[in-house]
Amino acid sequence: MCGVRAFDKSGFLPLQGLSLVVELGSNSRAGIHKGCFYCVHLSPVPGCWRVEAGSRNWWNAPKAFILGPAMPPPLLFDLSQIDLSGKPIFDADAIRRVNPQRFEMEQLDGILWYDKEEFLILGYKDVTGGEFWVRGHIPERPLMPGVIMIEAAAQLSSFFVKQIYQVEGFIGFASIDSAKFRSVVEPGHRLYLLGHITQFKRRKYTCAVQGVVEGVMVFDAVVSGLNV
Repeated sequence: MCGVRAFDKSGFLPLQGLSLVVELGSNSRAGIHKGCFYCVHLSPVPGCWRVEAGSRNWWNAPKAFILGPAMPPPLLFDLSQIDLSGKPIFDADAIRRVNPQRFEMEQLDGILWYDKEEFLILGYKDVTGGEFWVRGHIPERPLMPGVIMIEAAAQLSSFFVKQIYQVEGFIGFASIDSAKFRSVVEPGHRLYLLGHITQFKRRKYTCAVQGVVEGVMVFDAVVSGLNV
């Protein structure tokens, strides 16, 4: 969405609340036309908003529809073809033999499946009420911090390259790109972690990772690791 101007309906003042009237760039697929004004209501779902049908007059906009630039991408692979309730092929003890994280920073509990030829892997983190962040983030409504989701993604990818592709040495973070957080993760959830290595060089790799809870994508990101 390209907002050119935003107005309060009371008279061309920037609106500080949850609704904006904006002039949008063209998007024929969504029925948006350049030069029209639309009333935009922010959604509780990050990256999504409700847009009311446009008018050439900024003060007149009925009939709502949903527009979301951050619709989740397709899953990296089909989870329905994998036994999600099966015994992990690598459990927490096997992961500890490869990944160096310990105690509260262990954010990967098991590996359910991988495809070495296609560079694909599926792991999970069982989120419990004993997580170190529960007490403070957030009191009375514990929510898994986004940075911990990214840490879980990094641990999935580093285990993959070290265990399956026999990369030796310590794998450190090189970069985090295109991270989007789409829903919440709470104690009691199993966070499935889908990974796809998209670039693999001698010392550096790049891995697209998606987090899924109860069939809903809760985050996606691209992480890169470096052998240091």
